[in-house]
Amino acid sequence: MADKDIFIPVGSAYIYAMPFTGDIPSDVAIETEDNRLGYIEKGATVQYKPTNKTFKDDFGSLSRTVITEEVVTLKASLVAWSSKNLDTFCASGRVTETAGHRTVKIGGLKYASNKLWLFRLMHPDDKYGDVRITIVGTATGGFTLTYKQDTAGNLDLEATAQPSDKDGTLIIYDEEVLGDTVKASGLAVSSAAGSTSGTTKLSVTPTIGSGNSYRYMAGAQNPAVGAVLSAWTAWGGTSDITAATGDILTVAEVNSTGAAVKAGICTVTAKA
Repeated sequence: MADKDIFIPVGSAYIYAMPFTGDIPSDVAIETEDNRLGYIEKGATVQYKPTNKTFKDDFGSLSRTVITEEVVTLKASLVAWSSKNLDTFCASGRVTETAGHRTVKIGGLKYASNKLWLFRLMHPDDKYGDVRITIVGTATGGFTLTYKQDTAGNLDLEATAQPSDKDGTLIIYDEEVLGDTVKASGLAVSSAAGSTSGTTKLSVTPTIGSGNSYRYMAGAQNPAVGAVLSAWTAWGGTSDITAATGDILTVAEVNSTGAAVKAGICTVTAKA
């Protein structure tokens, strides 16, 4: 588990948007140039606002407050943007392109797609770790196209979140914890007497991942996820291992580069 860090967030964020298909893709899949919605001026905000209702008895002896509604709103002003993304700002927006022209039609309730969008704010922080905030929802604030002398024609985004999963999640806040390591776990390893004296037969669950392999090391090891276990002994998963009853063995599942994915520990039972 990561240590608790208290720090002052400083700086703006990058903003991305893509159609939501039911699952949250990887960061690499979200944060692409194709999904970049524009460039933010004067920061962005994500507001969580609950509605509470308090119940009291007539004599004021007892009270109970419950949340009856939750609203999450993302706001950002884009100083640089593309007309190709105007359908993100308007449910009835239709973008078509022909040779030398891009046409955006806005309006017409019959064209309202009510499509859900995944919005991602990525706040870079080299000192404390990047922060990623993800919501799923639709743009609900409308927009104003501004063309004035000596004024940038910012396009303002206001998006209201909808649940992104069956739990009703409205905000996913993911913080990179620099210097933190996650210990490999997830393997259940058991030992039984091997086929010859001084050997043990190990069984490992769950089934190994595609393209992965096993390595083992004597003693109770605690490798971090991603640690390269080049010094560990390769094991095919079926052959007996030389060990004595009472020894401790750690088995790790590694990927194609030898980096730890999962690990488990057992106490050896060997054939006498």
